[in-house]
Amino acid sequence: MISITREMPGVLSLLEEISKFPLEKRPSIAIASRNLVHPMIKASDFPNLRILGYVEDPRPLYRSAKLSLVPAFHVSGTKNQILQSWAVGTPVVSTKQSALSVQAEDKVNVLVGNDPLDLAAVTMMALGDDEMRLLIARMEVRSFKKNILGIKR
Repeated sequence: MISITREMPGVLSLLEEISKFPLEKRPSIAIASRNLVHPMIKASDFPNLRILGYVEDPRPLYRSAKLSLVPAFHVSGTKNQILQSWAVGTPVVSTKQSALSVQAEDKVNVLVGNDPLDLAAVTMMALGDDEMRLLIARMEVRSFKKNILGIKR
């Protein structure tokens, strides 16, 4: 789920970078947000973009996604999108700022991109590497159980 008001520049930049890849390699991206979606995103020329609006229960979306993208460069508080993804075992690609909000570590329990170009590259790399996504997802579930639920095993 992407909060468009604060994260719109990151979302737009990410979409712009991903649109540079050949059409057949571009991922489908769904944006769920309780906020209004910015007109520039609605008007973007990204054929695989679905704008869902507010979603009461995002868990089925997280479960069905190959990746969860958290492109926030300006973060205050905890990025719940990462925690929700961890809870269902969906691998996360995020910015360093978002990862730090939940004490996540790059290539341990999240994949990090430092700018929109890097985020797009990490996203495309992860989509093409089933083994890496599975490994990251396993570590995310462990992180969620240990850091959030307090389960030590």
